[in-house]
This record gives sequence, structure tokens and C-alpha cells, in this order.
Amino acid sequence: FLHRSFMEYFYAEGLRKRGLIDINDNIYDIYWANSYFFYFGLLRDNEYLIDKINELKPSNDKTRFLRLFYNGSFYLASYLTPYKKIARGVLLSYIDAGKLYVDILHGNTDIPLKEFSPVALLCIFTKCLSNNYAYDFFKSALEDLSVQIEQYEEIGEHIDYARFFIASTLN
Repeated sequence: FLHRSFMEYFYAEGLRKRGLIDINDNIYDIYWANSYFFYFGLLRDNEYLIDKINELKPSNDKTRFLRLFYNGSFYLASYLTPYKKIARGVLLSYIDAGKLYVDILHGNTDIPLKEFSPVALLCIFTKCLSNNYAYDFFKSALEDLSVQIEQYEEIGEHIDYARFFIASTLN
């Protein structure tokens, strides 16, 4: 089996046989993310792991950005997990995206995206989130979140951007 996807799948199968794994920034590493995608898919009901993903505090801005790409895949692979856990993760993903966008705009990050204009950056974030969450699987969560975010306990411009990202994904 020379194709990388086979190796990633078999690695994930090995992880599954060994039991639960430690959820940390490594699941977002470009080299390992597909293996973890397969791992989540093999486990079926991932309530515990989805909670761990949702609670994870990234150690750096690169991981914050990579979460925009990978959380949607992990949630899709965990489609047999109770949907309320997935919906909570989707909400947190959009709020995190809003926070990261604001941090980049204000120069509070060290990732190269700060070189883009605000509009170009908005396009990148919108496209990235749409690519990962514009599936029918997430539609009801996004529709509910577009209402729930109005009553969210945090306030700030990051919530406004999260609201924009949700609306963009739904359209």
C-alpha cells in the first residue's frame, strides 16, 4: 500500500485498537490531520473526543488557523455523535474564527495572514469556513446558531464576524 491515504487509514486503525488518544494541537498538524480524520470515523460515537476538541485551547496562532480547516472534517467523521455536541463545536469554531480574524486585523498574531488586506482576509476566512461547513449535515446547526449567537454571553466585534461567517456559509 503505497498511497498515503492507506497509510493514514491503517495508522488510524492502530490508534483505535490501542484505545483513546490524547487530544492536543497535533491533531491539526498537516501531516497527521487525515489520520485523525480516519480515527474519528472509525470510532463512530465520539462524544468524549468531540468534547475534548471543543475544549482544546490552541497553543499558537497557526493551530488556531488550522482548526478552521479541520474541525469541520472531524465533526463530519463523527456523524454518529449526538448532534448537540457537534452543534456546540460548530458554534465555537465560528466564534474562534471571529476572534482570530479580529486578532489578525489588530496585529495581535504572528501568522503571515496579517499581510492581507481586511477584505482579502475576510474572503479567505469565508471560503475556508464554507468549504468545511456548507454541508447539509451542518445546515440545521448553522440555522440554529444564527439565532443563538444573538443571545451569546460574549459581546464584541468577533461575534459580529462570527455572525457574518455563519450567514455566508448558509448562503
